[in-house]
Amino acid sequence: MHEVLLHSRILQMFLDKPGMVSFRYQNQRVLCRKIGKHFVDTRNVGYAPTPFFQIRISEEWSQGVTYIAGVNEMLADLASKYTLVLVTNTHHAGLVRKHLQDSGMEQYFMHVITSVEHGRRKPDRSIFEHALQVSNCKKETALFVGDSYFIDYEGARVAGLPCLLIDPNQRHSIPNPHRLNGILNLPSAISRANHSFQRPCKAAR
Repeated sequence: MHEVLLHSRILQMFLDKPGMVSFRYQNQRVLCRKIGKHFVDTRNVGYAPTPFFQIRISEEWSQGVTYIAGVNEMLADLASKYTLVLVTNTHHAGLVRKHLQDSGMEQYFMHVITSVEHGRRKPDRSIFEHALQVSNCKKETALFVGDSYFIDYEGARVAGLPCLLIDPNQRHSIPNPHRLNGILNLPSAISRANHSFQRPCKAAR
């Protein structure tokens, strides 16, 4: 049985579900095996989450989401100069779009590319190449921005894209010009970029 690690509150929700057998005193791996059929559809390759689980996990995950003050203004300014494309790994494309709508950010992205719809997750180079294709951008005039060293920074570089990494604690050994202390530092980082941008695509995580 496919094993999935659950947030404790989600796990408790399933344990309290009417008709469920409680295994509270067993380890989490056993619990996941026992209740897996309630949240994993095993009819298809990839163990796709059932609609019931998608809704519940989305509600739980969304409770911890906060929007950074100043991001909308920054995106509005960038969108007036560049083509913005969002590339993200997710199991629920609708959740991504809902947060973009709720935050007012959706209007600034020309394209939203999710891994679940594309069929490949970052750092697979195909998802980066797809972002370039749909936005009609070239690698030479594109810039990728992300906060994961392996998934975003290395993934983009393997695909031939320059990348800026949000790394305020300097956890990774990258050239300082490639490092952002926060997303709000992006406009100044672009202006300091060593390579030329001709109305570039800016693909962000």
